[in-house]
Order: sequence, then C-alpha cells, then structure tokens
Amino acid sequence: MNILDISLIFSILTCSLVTGFIFTYAVVVMPGLSKLNDKEFIRAFQVTDGIIQK
Repeated sequence: MNILDISLIFSILTCSLVTGFIFTYAVVVMPGLSKLNDKEFIRAFQVTDGIIQK
C-alpha cells in the first residue's frame, strides 16, 4: 500500500464523516429550529455560535 492509497482511504473516511455530521444536523437540529419564530431562531444560532467559538 503506497502513500496514494493511504491518502485516498483517509480522504474517503473524512468526507464520509463530514457528510454524516451534516446529515445528522439536517435531520435532528433543523426540524427543531424550524418550529421557532424569527427572534428565537436568531437567538438559538447566536448561542450555538458562541459555544462553537469557545
């Protein structure tokens, strides 16, 4: 197994992991956020952004 094969496997695994995170966010988080009104929606994203930045 050469460096190209290893990097290809790593790339596939990384892309799959990111795709899984995005899909999970779309299925779990977004339906809950869609039930909020505009003010609550913005506040929820502000809190989420604050947690991510820490």
